[in-house]
Amino acid sequence: MTRLRPFWFSAHLAWLWLALAAPTLALWAEDEPLEADKAFVFSAEMTTTDRLNVHWDVTDGYYLYRSRIQLSSDTPGITLGSAEFPPGKLKHDEFFGEVETYRGGIDISVPITRTASAPNSFKLIAVSQGCADQGICYPPHTQTAELTLPAQTSATPAATSAPVD
Repeated sequence: MTRLRPFWFSAHLAWLWLALAAPTLALWAEDEPLEADKAFVFSAEMTTTDRLNVHWDVTDGYYLYRSRIQLSSDTPGITLGSAEFPPGKLKHDEFFGEVETYRGGIDISVPITRTASAPNSFKLIAVSQGCADQGICYPPHTQTAELTLPAQTSATPAATSAPVD
């Protein structure tokens, strides 16, 4: 003859199972990779009339490839010069070979030239690629920033005259 267990016994087992499984379920949720915009937080600002600073906050457990960072502007009259990268950390990547990477954060200084007819603002286009330590790599990711250019000063040296002997 089969004995039936009281309802409260089954309910207590269900609560016990949930209490034990909850931490495991939380760990699975933490293993989900972040969206690229959250893993690699992008910002940019003008530092002088002819130079800008590009910054990425790279979340712990993630890294960016130096060779996969490209900066550009499609605004007529605005030209970006060669970006000045800080030294990164060398890493052997199974797909790209020996690469330089950035963790934590990166600041890149970029010179800008503009024509007299250039607008007062422009769109900076940043393409980057990075990976998570979990072994997940992101496809190239585009982020943009609208920047306002500081007013150019037309400082000309004051003329000086020296007595002629």
